Amino acid sequence: TWDAVALETWLEALSGLLAPELPHDLMALWVYPPEGPAVLVGPSALAQDNLEVPTPAPHLGQDELYTMEQRIRTAGYASVVCMAVPHGDRDVGLLLLADLRQGSYGLPEAVLLRNVADSLGPTLARVARQGRARRAPRYQRARRRVSSAGSSNTGGSLDSARGRRLGGP
Repeated sequence: TWDAVALETWLEALSGLLAPELPHDLMALWVYPPEGPAVLVGPSALAQDNLEVPTPAPHLGQDELYTMEQRIRTAGYASVVCMAVPHGDRDVGLLLLADLRQGSYGLPEAVLLRNVADSLGPTLARVARQGRARRAPRYQRARRRVSSAGSSNTGGSLDSARGRRLGGP
């Protein structure tokens, strides 16, 4: 399985590197394994919002990206851009940037984000394959089952400044 902490740390570093050119209050990344639903790389707190993420078939359509952007705008982010991360003959990830300030993303930012998404393709494709191919040792799977049985998903969610949840209907 993936090392979730390492991947989220990598995403935080990427967020910091991009922030001067692509300002954002939220940067999220999902990976699309060859089979199964999208997997949130980070931020992990976003999982509490049960955000509906589109599934590529094998690519995401512009209407699906726009719908996702609208959901995030509804949560209070004035500027939002979603970009599919392509690799080979399919999309392997979804990158989202959102900013509370209006007008943060124009054509220059969209071109830069397109280049970033394109460059992430090979890495996310490898991560997706690893997630499918590697299984955690049996003792780790058992430990996760015990840990998850005692936890609840009632904690706070990653809300926007206006306090609205990002989840779907």
